[in-house]
Amino acid sequence: MDILKEIAAELHYLKDMLFKSQESYRADLRANARALWSGVWDFFDFFVAMQASVQRGFTQAFYEGAATCGVRPDELSAEELARLQSEIVLEQQHITGLADFIGEVKARGGKLAEVFTRVELWVNGYAETRALAQMLVCSDVKLKWVLGVRLVHCRDCLMLNGRVYRAKIWAKYDIRPQHWDLECRGLHCGCHFEETDEPVTPGFPPQLSSRKELVREPLSAIP
Repeated sequence: MDILKEIAAELHYLKDMLFKSQESYRADLRANARALWSGVWDFFDFFVAMQASVQRGFTQAFYEGAATCGVRPDELSAEELARLQSEIVLEQQHITGLADFIGEVKARGGKLAEVFTRVELWVNGYAETRALAQMLVCSDVKLKWVLGVRLVHCRDCLMLNGRVYRAKIWAKYDIRPQHWDLECRGLHCGCHFEETDEPVTPGFPPQLSSRKELVREPLSAIP
């Protein structure tokens, strides 16, 4: 079928390219999901491809975060690289759940668009990993929380908007854009850290509303 050839060609192209941004990471994950949905790949093919996608995507995102304060990949410490690998492994643990979800949607006659909506939870991991690197690598840099462009924001993002802390303080309290613990779960969030010379916000970062009720889960706990 022509559609299968097109999908195969798209996958070949994406696997050979270096991720340039979160958008290319999204394209790669969607291509993986479409290949499993269409029968181009079986579960094993999908699993291996997703492992590679997360490995490359999170690594690129981490490098981007470190670069915001002038740190090159070859200058990252062993501890920082170990944390990156930990985040990669944590995300990869949910690949089977995503594959099961794709199968369930297809079995009940659902649409591929529903699968792509779930994939967005995985795409958020790119921005979250970039923010994580900023916090860990740029520990003494002052970072300001800046709202995304969407018109409606969750309570946590509104509460954090404009606050300025050193990166190590954001890291100590485990608060970063696209974090699963945000009330919006980071989905379509768009918030980001911005390096600033503004004064540090007095006091400590506020407690996230979701942490009063929920136990923290990984970004892709919903497969």
